[in-house]
Amino acid sequence: MSEVSVVQIAAHPIQVRIVQLVIGRGIDDLSLREIGEQIGCPGSPQQVKHHLQQLVKYGFLDIVGGQYRLGSTMRVEGVRSNGKKKRAPRSAN
Repeated sequence: MSEVSVVQIAAHPIQVRIVQLVIGRGIDDLSLREIGEQIGCPGSPQQVKHHLQQLVKYGFLDIVGGQYRLGSTMRVEGVRSNGKKKRAPRSAN
């Protein structure tokens, strides 16, 4: 099961879009208002904050050093906690 499909089963559509944004580009340099604009909820920073808090509460996101990372619920083999895919090991030829 992919990292986003896990969230799609259990989360609100705004939360899915937030997780997709975390995986895609990260959100650490964005304000709540900018996150809202990126996910199609402009003018709703409080709504974004609520959904971020819910994602943290249920383990989909963690806050590490003040930055959002994929949480334990989202960690799947082949995906780092920062959302970037791990490189496959080089084969010994």
